[in-house]
Amino acid sequence: MRIRIFMLLLTLVAFVGVSAREQIPSSGEEIELGGWLVSGKRVGFSALDPSKRQTPPGELVTFCPARRIQDLLVHGDTLWIGTEGGLFAYSLSEDSLALVEGPVAGSISTIAIDDEGAIWAGGRNGLSIRSRTGWKHYTRRTNRFFSMLTAVVVGEESIWILTHGNGCGFVRDGMLRIYTHADSLLDDRVECFVEEGEGTVWFGTASGLCRSDSLQWKSMRYGHRLPVGPVKDMLFDEEGNLFLAIEGQGAVIYNLGRVRVFRPGRGLPDREVNAFSLDPLGKVWAAGRSGLSMFDGSGWVPYRLPGVPIGRYDFLSIHHDAEGDTYLGTDEGIVLILSRDTIREIELPKQHPGGTVSPLRSLGDDVWFSDGNAIYGYGTSMKRIDPPDESFEGTLTDIAIESDRDYWITSRFGVIHFDDANWEIFDRRQGLPTEYFTRVVRDGEGTLWFGTYDSGILGLTGKNWIHHSTETGLADDRIDDLIVDMNGDLWVVTAIGKVNRFHDGNFEELTLPSERSTPRTAAASDSLDKAEAFIRFLPSGDRGVDSGSIGGKIAIGLDGPGNILLANGQGIFRFRGSDWQVIALPEGFGTIRPTAIMGSARGRIWLGTEDKGVFIRSRNGWSRIESLDGLFDEEIKSLTQDSSGNIWIGTRAGGITRFTPAP
Repeated sequence: MRIRIFMLLLTLVAFVGVSAREQIPSSGEEIELGGWLVSGKRVGFSALDPSKRQTPPGELVTFCPARRIQDLLVHGDTLWIGTEGGLFAYSLSEDSLALVEGPVAGSISTIAIDDEGAIWAGGRNGLSIRSRTGWKHYTRRTNRFFSMLTAVVVGEESIWILTHGNGCGFVRDGMLRIYTHADSLLDDRVECFVEEGEGTVWFGTASGLCRSDSLQWKSMRYGHRLPVGPVKDMLFDEEGNLFLAIEGQGAVIYNLGRVRVFRPGRGLPDREVNAFSLDPLGKVWAAGRSGLSMFDGSGWVPYRLPGVPIGRYDFLSIHHDAEGDTYLGTDEGIVLILSRDTIREIELPKQHPGGTVSPLRSLGDDVWFSDGNAIYGYGTSMKRIDPPDESFEGTLTDIAIESDRDYWITSRFGVIHFDDANWEIFDRRQGLPTEYFTRVVRDGEGTLWFGTYDSGILGLTGKNWIHHSTETGLADDRIDDLIVDMNGDLWVVTAIGKVNRFHDGNFEELTLPSERSTPRTAAASDSLDKAEAFIRFLPSGDRGVDSGSIGGKIAIGLDGPGNILLANGQGIFRFRGSDWQVIALPEGFGTIRPTAIMGSARGRIWLGTEDKGVFIRSRNGWSRIESLDGLFDEEIKSLTQDSSGNIWIGTRAGGITRFTPAP
């Protein structure tokens, strides 16, 4: 019997060896089959340094909150703090806090320090490594793997990098080996990782737990009595128990097939456990929503401090140093340090109310926007305007500023007007066909136009409301955006990607020129001012195409003089009178999905994108602002320019960035 088992093992090893030699080249990467030691794609890590970039000269300042404390790490006298607002360093001895310059800008979700003392900081926009020679950056521009990083883990022989959507991998001897679902990784959204002895590794993913050894991959999602759900964190204690934080399931302990599930009522304050930590005495701590608990070997014991309302916090991260001090990160921009005799509280700066903003609206040097809960103005100081009723919190969608004492606000529950300390609310009680409003603009004749989620457009002149829908010429009743051009005409972009213009009292549907119908080459005389050869004119009478049939979503804006600019996945289109001009999108960046567009007073075209930051077109060609320049989020929602020439960039989750062009 022993001989048969031995021969079977030899056969398995031989099979794995053959599989390991079956390398399939793909884009210069080697694909290997088998367990984690021989599977995956290999790329040269040192060859991934970013290429040269062209950036417009100027100064970038970002206003972003640092409320969510996503990772904590103590090294020497420094507490490193990873937040949605960047990387911070806190000196424990000097009680001083500073924002760290140098990493890829944006949310920092993970911090690690390797055996050489280099700092690894990763997050939404990539990975940055600081060694003695300075910072090196790895972003999606160099390899798509480096985006949406969730964790960096320093292992016994390798450094592991986890991502939310691109799988995971490890760096060893100058090579990066990447694993995805194709290698039997349960899910490419990997949240946590641990090593076990003798070559076994465990992966916590958004679909559950999986493991791999030198021979195979194995899913632990079904058939092991483990609760099903995303695994947010995990660790091994000194007795070999695997602790799992499974979303909505409390804390789970797994050991040799035995599963113990702990939920509220068994020492945990809540079903949501976000992070674990092992203190120097070998005790496991669980931090999560509404509190903190310790495992005593048989169950969980809530941690309490007299006079300290620990239960009011949602703890997102936890760390223990070698002295046994506990570091806790909250969702309110506060770090708690629990020592034997003291409790220290560190409050991080909150420069901005939230990560997401509504369309930016400028009035002089002030820029106005909403975070959904209130209205804010940036200028010489921060201004905040709360809605008249708490029921509007979280529902505000847009704002039209007449003055600092007169503005119109759209919301999911109607239209709100403020006029010198008086509030008015317009909803179904005034006979309006809907209460879900998305946009508001005023035309040159004083008419206010309101876009709705499902009922077309409403115009307000004085006290008279006019309703326009598909029955009166609109292409669709779901309105994406509104804008008024230099002639006072209202332009409408609908949810199906079609464009209407309200001209001479009627809505007309316009077609954008086709890239295929536009000449591939153009003489300099074809340009707007006889010098911009990158602009091509559509010949008079050329046939356009249905604007909803090309390029997907349409972004709309104005150039400096007030002409309409439209952009989609096929190009940029400028409308002057009755002529279209076509401007090609930047080349060499893959698929570009425009989300916002505007022309500046200097004649440049600013193009916001879904995942590539902002592109700027000048006479010298295209340049770009991205996370390496200080942009906290490369998904752009809005662009505007103030009266001083500053460009304001609103993002989906990275706050607001102000760009001041160089003179």
